[in-house]
Amino acid sequence: MKKLCLALLILSIFSACSANNKGKALKKHATNKSKSYRIRTAATKNSKKTRYVLSQKTADEDDDSVETAEMLGENGEYDGHFKIGNPYKVFGVSYVPQDYEDYQETGTASWYGDDFHGKKTANGEVYNMGSMTAAHPTLPLPSLVRVTNLRNGKNVIVRVNDRGPFAKNRVIDVSEKAAVALGFKGQGTTEVKIELLRNDTDALLEKLKISK
Repeated sequence: MKKLCLALLILSIFSACSANNKGKALKKHATNKSKSYRIRTAATKNSKKTRYVLSQKTADEDDDSVETAEMLGENGEYDGHFKIGNPYKVFGVSYVPQDYEDYQETGTASWYGDDFHGKKTANGEVYNMGSMTAAHPTLPLPSLVRVTNLRNGKNVIVRVNDRGPFAKNRVIDVSEKAAVALGFKGQGTTEVKIELLRNDTDALLEKLKISK
């Protein structure tokens, strides 16, 4: 009888210890799993948010300062000049530059790159294929326009600082960077809508201290 009681006591103690250890193990596993899940989720969410904020800051602030800086010479003044120009003819086609108050146009856009990189534009700036710029036959130089790719809906704002294009049926030549942003660099051309941003253009002229 004593042996039986002793055996039952040992069995009871073993069962209690086993259950306790199992409970601790399960609790530890659940806690670790919960912590891991929360950390992983929070890190992913915060990382995304941080990258987005940083990229927005770069786009809104750094790019703007770079664009402005590249237009200024060593003396801190704008290297180019405001230009409308006289009427002219290229390949039998007549063009009449104007200081438009409002301007919209649709047609074919193309882009130009390293063949003109580092060369002077029509208003005295230096063409940089890595900047958001463009050439147009008649818009004032410089001016800001919104270009919308009608095939994919993408749009960008570019600074018109050169004359061209003079190929048939093309209404604007954008820089390589702008072509990439508009999503048509690989195709070479696309259909676009051009809109002159009159108020933004006037603000740019004032910022650069350019008189008409």
